[in-house]
Amino acid sequence: MQEEVENKTVTLIINSTKFSGRVLKSAISKYLAHRSAKHREKKMDKKAEKRAAQAQKAAAKGGYGYVVHHGKQSVKALIAQNQGVSNMDVSDKDLKGFEKITRKYNVDYAVRKTKGHPPKYLVFFKARDNDALIGAMEEYTRRKEYKKDHPSIIKRLSKGLTQSIQHGRNRVKERKKEQVR
Repeated sequence: MQEEVENKTVTLIINSTKFSGRVLKSAISKYLAHRSAKHREKKMDKKAEKRAAQAQKAAAKGGYGYVVHHGKQSVKALIAQNQGVSNMDVSDKDLKGFEKITRKYNVDYAVRKTKGHPPKYLVFFKARDNDALIGAMEEYTRRKEYKKDHPSIIKRLSKGLTQSIQHGRNRVKERKKEQVR
């Protein structure tokens, strides 16, 4: 019994008129392809079982489908997680930097644009993420202030280029020809 567990043998039955090395090679490669296909099939079955378990877990929590949302999502998906929702006004148009920082802080949030002359954005987030969102907002404002005080290198170079062009235009060249004796 012990030897059967330790030694694994494979029996291949090959029908051919002339047995050669090429026939043996093709038979072994077909066998290995069959094994890898079975392995992939088992792996896919495990993934399907895992998805089904997630779906049951999310349904038990009253989740939104079987997908657990993280990061930016719709307001409906955020509310469906039943963890309490809070909101905050953001008047900045550029939310890309904000989204980058919230991903860093692992905050689940949703953005909704409100109507009005200066458009404002309402940021909805889970109540349990309140401390993380406050930290993210502090970092976002700190970065915005830093960018105001320190313009980008491209802007500084373009400003220097325009100044050098204007300086060159103001300069008048005087040419004098003198006779030396």
